[in-house]
Amino acid sequence: MRATTRFDLLILGGGCAGLSLAMRLAGCAGAGRVAVIEPRSSYVDDRSWCFWASDQHPLIDLVSRRWSRWRGSRWNREAIERSAGGVSYQYVSSLDFYRHALEAIRGAANIELQLGQKALDVTRRQDHFEVRTNEARLQARWVVDTRPPASARLSESLLHQCFVGRVVSLAPESPARFEPDAVELMTDLRNDEHGLQFSYVLPFARDRALVEVTRFSPAPVGRSQLAAELDALLQRRGWQVGETAREESAVLPMGLPQPDPEPMPGLVRAGTGGGALRAASGYGFQRIQRWAEACSQRLAKGEAPLAQPRDSRRQQFMDGLFLRVLREQPDQAPKLFERMLERVPGPVFVRFMSDQAGWMDSLRVVSSLPWRPFVQTLSRRRRDRPARLA
Repeated sequence: MRATTRFDLLILGGGCAGLSLAMRLAGCAGAGRVAVIEPRSSYVDDRSWCFWASDQHPLIDLVSRRWSRWRGSRWNREAIERSAGGVSYQYVSSLDFYRHALEAIRGAANIELQLGQKALDVTRRQDHFEVRTNEARLQARWVVDTRPPASARLSESLLHQCFVGRVVSLAPESPARFEPDAVELMTDLRNDEHGLQFSYVLPFARDRALVEVTRFSPAPVGRSQLAAELDALLQRRGWQVGETAREESAVLPMGLPQPDPEPMPGLVRAGTGGGALRAASGYGFQRIQRWAEACSQRLAKGEAPLAQPRDSRRQQFMDGLFLRVLREQPDQAPKLFERMLERVPGPVFVRFMSDQAGWMDSLRVVSSLPWRPFVQTLSRRRRDRPARLA
């Protein structure tokens, strides 16, 4: 094991959150000496990050595709299409993001990226932290922990968002083509014994798209099952695949209990493990970017890092109730999403999904949904509370 090395800041995890913070600190003298500890040995195109935004944001150059319209539908029903003026649904390839971040980090004398290193334990000493990795002992004044949550904590989620997707190019003889003008956000909505299922299609051209099958389920759904469901989707739509560029999959926590944002003085949590994903949707890219910008500004001034901020109590309540309805009354899920797509105007929907909703926007969303499932879930929780206390 190498001799102990001292840093001002250690970032545990070099995924989206860790790299987002590191590239903003690159070349910033006020942040001091920074190290990013990441278990993987290299970066590959393994993710697709999407969000609603105007064309005025710092990472617009990384957006390789955008759509002004999106669609949703229940199983065997006509699609509902929505839009919001001045805002588009934007796609960032993880490989483009990784390259952008790594270029910034490698050009900075104050940032050190340690690939192939796993943080094994973190200890608080009198005036610093000591982090033991598989090859070294590192010391730092502050620690930002962006590592994903452990499997035991993931099991505490109200629901799991599980998906398998492939970037495919269609064969010349394919009987059907993609429609490149609009995203299929939640089409083919239906419920079965495994939970809610829907299709998610990002069409890059008439013959190329990212096609995913997604499920919201109480327990994680196996990758092999989702892959088989994706095969069935491609066949059902008449999309005959000529080439598959890559495959991506994940299990995202929905309604993960909020962690302690600062378990030890000077150590904060961020990323998925810090609550970066929106509980009711799984979107997190923009939330991570806002946190990284605020945290980097603090560190640049020599101040302690910021944890991923908690959602407002209103949003926590609304998202938590919605997820409990989906978990306890799964047969209602396709109808609830369809009603939201039908009755919520595009601009309100975008603000609600992007954490920009005010009270009036939240009321519009609430009023679009049938009240009975939510009242039943609230009543059940009130009845159960005395038993839990006892």
